[in-house]
Amino acid sequence: MEIDLQKQFKNYLHEDVKFYLDKWCEALYSPESYSNTYREQKLRDKIIELRRKFAKENGLRTVTEVCPKPKDITYSLSHFIEGLIESERSKITEKFKPLAVAKVVSDELLHDKLNKILKKSVRNYSRDSGHLNRDVIFHSRYALIRYLEDFYKEIKHTFGNPADALSPHISELADEIHTTCFTLQFVVNPSEAELLEKVA
Repeated sequence: MEIDLQKQFKNYLHEDVKFYLDKWCEALYSPESYSNTYREQKLRDKIIELRRKFAKENGLRTVTEVCPKPKDITYSLSHFIEGLIESERSKITEKFKPLAVAKVVSDELLHDKLNKILKKSVRNYSRDSGHLNRDVIFHSRYALIRYLEDFYKEIKHTFGNPADALSPHISELADEIHTTCFTLQFVVNPSEAELLEKVA
């Protein structure tokens, strides 16, 4: 009987997480929750709260038979929550992607900014080591990430204002846009044209 109740309670928890995912995210992934200890405690508190609620709804006199030790199920519940979060983030990313691509492709000021950043990065390579920086496009990629983050904040309400933990995979999306929507070219500097003609 207790095993059946424990299974029912586990399903009860999962359904609550699915229905109130935003609230679970806010509780577990708030700025204060970067500590694993803090997060585990918040998770246990939530399990204890719902254990009490479940027992009351089912007319049980004790909560022990529902879930003897809340800490014993924190790991599995945390794993379940993280799986849901990843699934939701992927869905939001897919919805955000075409909007982000359209925004980036049509923004000529952004193109100019990224090109200037890239040119500066190339000029600043280390001549002593004889090779370009480990990632010469790092700064332009970072600028694109910030741009997409700002754009997402502007239209976040159109996605139902999901919790921050459910934000799209901006970094991966920036990488994809950076490599598929733009092309790197070496163009002769016009100021060096006269020198090149003399050399030729």
